[in-house]
Amino acid sequence: MRASETAQAAPAISGRQGRMSGPAAHAKFPPLRAYPPSGVVRRFALQLRLSLSPNPSQGPTMPRILLHVCCGPCSLMPIVHLRDEGWEPTAFFFNPNIHPADEWKKRLDAMRIVAERMNVPLLEEGEPINPGLWVKKLEGTVRQGERCRLCYRPRMELTAHLARKLGFDAFTTSLLYSRYQRHECIAEEAERAAAAAGSSFLYRDFRPWWWDGINLSRELGIYRQKWCGCILSMKEALDEQKTAAAHKAAEKAQRAARLARETEERRLKKEAQAAHPNKRARKAMARAAARQTSDDAALRERETASARDEETE
Repeated sequence: MRASETAQAAPAISGRQGRMSGPAAHAKFPPLRAYPPSGVVRRFALQLRLSLSPNPSQGPTMPRILLHVCCGPCSLMPIVHLRDEGWEPTAFFFNPNIHPADEWKKRLDAMRIVAERMNVPLLEEGEPINPGLWVKKLEGTVRQGERCRLCYRPRMELTAHLARKLGFDAFTTSLLYSRYQRHECIAEEAERAAAAAGSSFLYRDFRPWWWDGINLSRELGIYRQKWCGCILSMKEALDEQKTAAAHKAAEKAQRAARLARETEERRLKKEAQAAHPNKRARKAMARAAARQTSDDAALRERETASARDEETE
């Protein structure tokens, strides 16, 4: 569903505990429910989480939150824990800086699977922009930490604007789940966008449930990306993969050389031991030689005795 085609009325709520910006920032909220242990989330992920939907007993009074989602895997734990707190999330996919276009399509398809399995409304907006246009917009700002803010900004601005337009009580983003994103920078841009749009931003740190989200995404079998999104991050990820592959190949070559060297050393040692046996080996060889000499002498003596007996007869 396109975000531009959606319009809903917002129910009144009294607020929610936690860091929040915008008109609802200073409202009073009931205390948050304790989160279940991470082991429980992992053990009962499919049984308890995938079928979760807004609690019918709470009806239309549940506060509605617009959750900006960057991809399927990163959206799982935010959806789970926002529902645990009593929010009714609606996902919003707007990520124009995912390159190339087929990668953008893979992530959107993964998000559609998550929305269907977790019974979450999904709004979609925009298309992937041309990578060249994105690099041009950066105006030479290609360093990872600096360019990321310019990528967060339009996404948070549109999410904040849409949350106000469609009457959501607050908005947040699944970018706050990733350990690899600039967490504080995301929060700053979201708060700035909320102030400009007149909407409310709900800050949550979803990173403690990092492995729970990974395990759940694997159970669902949804696509997991290899880089952040833009063409520059893709190049950096490919360079890192090449560096890691070269490092692994070098370690493998060193290990093979070490094994060959150790094998040669063992061979030379055996040859040396055979050519120059130790004291115990020399004694053993001497005893064997003595036994052989004794046996030969006894045999010769028997043969001589037998020959004499024959002559006597």
